[in-house]
Amino acid sequence: MAEEIKITYIGDITCDRPLLNAARSDMGTYDFAPVFGRVKGLFEKSDLVVGNFETVCAGEQVGFDNRFMSCNTPDSLVAAMEKANVGFVSTANNHCLDQGIDGLIRTLDVLDDYQIGHCGTYRDAGERNTIAYRNMKGKRIAFLSYTYSTNESNTGIVLDSSNDCHVGLLRKQRQAAEHASGVKKALLKITGSRQRQFIKRIIARMKLAAGIPFMKAFTDTIQPGDTDNAYLDAIKKDIKAAAVGGCGYISADNRQIVGYMPCL
Repeated sequence: MAEEIKITYIGDITCDRPLLNAARSDMGTYDFAPVFGRVKGLFEKSDLVVGNFETVCAGEQVGFDNRFMSCNTPDSLVAAMEKANVGFVSTANNHCLDQGIDGLIRTLDVLDDYQIGHCGTYRDAGERNTIAYRNMKGKRIAFLSYTYSTNESNTGIVLDSSNDCHVGLLRKQRQAAEHASGVKKALLKITGSRQRQFIKRIIARMKLAAGIPFMKAFTDTIQPGDTDNAYLDAIKKDIKAAAVGGCGYISADNRQIVGYMPCL
């Protein structure tokens, strides 16, 4: 009888401003160990703990405001993850390009420094075409991760064939103004990502003060190119390549679409 493997999936690991402020000391350092304090014992009972790293570690020089839906988190969060027995993360999500490609690459370097495995974002094309495996108790498990959004309307970064190797994508990235119309389309063309977020924040506060809901329910809709594109063809190849290793876990984000690849 095969030995049992216990893998724990914990969902998003992120750092909004309240957490950032709570972790900051008077000396300007950040301690995130308490975040995992009450679950560390549970994590230690697992062979592997997997999360979705929904932020980036682009360095102190970029600033840790985490305003305007643009994330950047101190490296000490990753240090706390390592101490809490988090061993693997998906990095393909809508915040992976919040600090550009340089921030994406530095995040991978930090994860490597703390020996936390990762998949979903990559330094180059060679890394993109390499399957991430973990060997546990005689089993080889493959991890794949993809996203259909990188918040291109916020960051202003639209990946194309020249640089899309950096992120596991589910579809072609679109310019923010591509599907807009009228005044909104004109504003998108003349404003930067931070300016747009600043305007959204002001409008949201005005609506809140007037008692008007400013958040609407979001419904995914299938758009042209969503179900038949080169990125999906690449994913099929990834799955076939990963199947050589046995069992696999697939995380497709944003909106946390998750599935399991059967043992072969």
